[in-house]
Amino acid sequence: MPSVTDFTSESQMRALADARGWNDGLALADAHAVTFESVTPERVTAVVNAPDGPARVELTAGDRFGYTCSCWEVPEACRHIVATAMALPRYAGGDV
Repeated sequence: MPSVTDFTSESQMRALADARGWNDGLALADAHAVTFESVTPERVTAVVNAPDGPARVELTAGDRFGYTCSCWEVPEACRHIVATAMALPRYAGGDV
């Protein structure tokens, strides 16, 4: 069974997000704005504390990668999804 980290490499996340979502998400991850609530191989939940308010994120793995965010800013992966995915290796020590 694949894990969330199988779907959240830099190249995979760049492909899912637009340029602004990628850049803003990376900045949020670098600013340590992500607070992980739960991390398992199949599911990650987090709160991203962005300057304009918090957003709740869920990343899931199964037959395919799934993600949701409470912001609903864009149909593709938003900055909060990117931030969570890019902060995950730091939290998990690169091994979820």
